Amino acid sequence: CTRRCESVCPVGILGEPVAIRWLKRFIVDQVDAKDYKRILNDQIGDSGHKVAIIGAGPGGLSAAYYLRKQGHAVTVYEAEETGGGMLRYGVPSYRLPDADLDKDIDYIQSLGVEIRFNTRVGRDIQFSELLDVYDAVFISTGLSLPSSMRIQGEDHPRVLSGLQVLDDVAS
Repeated sequence: CTRRCESVCPVGILGEPVAIRWLKRFIVDQVDAKDYKRILNDQIGDSGHKVAIIGAGPGGLSAAYYLRKQGHAVTVYEAEETGGGMLRYGVPSYRLPDADLDKDIDYIQSLGVEIRFNTRVGRDIQFSELLDVYDAVFISTGLSLPSSMRIQGEDHPRVLSGLQVLDDVAS
């Protein structure tokens, strides 16, 4: 949450605006995983359609959740050993603990979404196979490569990208 609403919060006229990002985080932290089903009350049907999703980052997991709610059979192909993408490998765990991320991923899987970890499309399964088996393919591979700053020396062996530093810290 980028919390842009805080800058225009009418409560801020009288003092501090509502800290909505931290409020949301506090609420989510209080919900136990076993209560997700009761609170969300997701009703899952069967549309008869099958969807493959490449990438178990925020985009892929969101797509998997909402497609499953529409009754589609969903299989997610994730190259890493666990899901979350940049939420896991780019956001420090003091900001988003792995256990909280796992809680959400586990819930999505409990709805019937299959996630095949350590499965790289193009190496472990061919893209053409996905096109043959599934009615649709959603590609959500994220931004795992840093942008070039196009400055002299950025390719020096001792220069690390911010993404590499975050990944190293998370690992």
